[in-house]
Amino acid sequence: MPKYKIFLFLLLSFIVGIAIASFIKISFFICYFLFLFGLIFLILGWQNKIIKISSFAVIFLILGILRYNLGWPKISPERIQFYNGEKIGWQGMVKKSEERIDKKELIIEAENLILENETRKVKGKVLVFVPLYSYYQYGDKLEINCQLRAPKPIENFAYHEYLARYNIYSTCFPKEIKILARDKGSFITRQILKIKEKIKMAIDQNFTEPEGAIFSALLLGIKKDVPLKIREVFSKTGTAHILAVSGLHIMVMAKLLLIFCLSAFLLRRQDAFWLVSLALIFYVILTGASASATRAGIMGFLIILGEKIGRRKESLNLIVFAAAIMLLFNPKLLKSDLGFQLSYLGILGITYLEGFFYQIFKWLPKKRVNLRKYLATTFSAQIFVFPLVLYYWGNLSIGAPLANVFVLTILPYLMGFGFIFALVSLIFFFLGKILFFPIWLILFLLNKILEFFSQVPLFSLNFGSVSFWFIIILYFAIIYFVIQTRKSYARV
Repeated sequence: MPKYKIFLFLLLSFIVGIAIASFIKISFFICYFLFLFGLIFLILGWQNKIIKISSFAVIFLILGILRYNLGWPKISPERIQFYNGEKIGWQGMVKKSEERIDKKELIIEAENLILENETRKVKGKVLVFVPLYSYYQYGDKLEINCQLRAPKPIENFAYHEYLARYNIYSTCFPKEIKILARDKGSFITRQILKIKEKIKMAIDQNFTEPEGAIFSALLLGIKKDVPLKIREVFSKTGTAHILAVSGLHIMVMAKLLLIFCLSAFLLRRQDAFWLVSLALIFYVILTGASASATRAGIMGFLIILGEKIGRRKESLNLIVFAAAIMLLFNPKLLKSDLGFQLSYLGILGITYLEGFFYQIFKWLPKKRVNLRKYLATTFSAQIFVFPLVLYYWGNLSIGAPLANVFVLTILPYLMGFGFIFALVSLIFFFLGKILFFPIWLILFLLNKILEFFSQVPLFSLNFGSVSFWFIIILYFAIIYFVIQTRKSYARV
């Protein structure tokens, strides 16, 4: 077995270990026993390559299980969640402020617990709900009196696991908040957020609705202003991913920006790689450099780096290695972060099936080479993500590939104009009144065409609740399909 395959095999063993622990509780005693078993076999069978690799695989699998188990903190008086169910006073600093439709959510890092005669140091994050128009922002140090609550599942939604991926184990609805200090956070983070606010102001002053709301969601990741009707249109047409800062969105955008730079600007692949990398960094900054945006930027970078490398085995190892590193830092992503799941499935789809679909569409004229690439990128990503979309939403958009081809064809132009608008608005605010028009026109046409698609009979089918095992069968079918396509390539 080549070394790159051994490396890939061990990384996958670690990820599988995290996946097993995410769904099945395994005690430390069993982990210790299996780890010792693997270590003994490794020592005894060191001269046998198969036994050696298998033993390492078992060890990496156990390490994955242990990493997931250790990802849940022990509840002690030094952790703020220890006081869930109690009415307490505490102090902390705002790490994130995000507006929803009817309220504002603050993620606050707890620092001190207020007792009768003293303060006690505590750690942990709390999700605090305040009125929509409250003026609390990143860097504010607050004193709060409230009853802490442990997050609980909401109907079929595992809300507690959703918050746990951010290491949040307590929520709070305070009646009393006192501001102790302002601007105590990182200087760099404060400047990034100011840049985001200034661009949002330029969008609000120049765009009509719903185009402004769509552009804010696409460029800055601000979804709260997008009307419900528009969200339904994008959902029915399978294009809702462009309304969020997701890895799938960034991944496809990075791929198409690279194609656009190579074909429209006639750049060398090396130059296009650096240009698109800078565009991704700028985009992450625009969205406020949140954890999800940064992760999405990394995924987009992996796609164009894979293109630069040009060899599938190295690019696949790089992708799996990045996934393993992300899970090493936060093992809860694998089960509870839908964006993480969709993004890596989309990347795998492009890695394994893009070449196949590129050959499928070879009947298109040579002048339409970009269309062939867009179609190949779209179909390869869609094949891998559609079972998961079906599982979570019970909705299968049959026309999604067609709608996505249209969306992804205009996305490089939209993002290109968007970057220029954002950059110019930061320096010469008044020029935004001129540069906004091509963006508004593209968004207007996009909205109308997707609205037309959403009204076509049978364009989207709703299956309701779909069995988890049916989704597993679908993915086995996709794996079989990939194996067969690789065999056909080998014969050619």
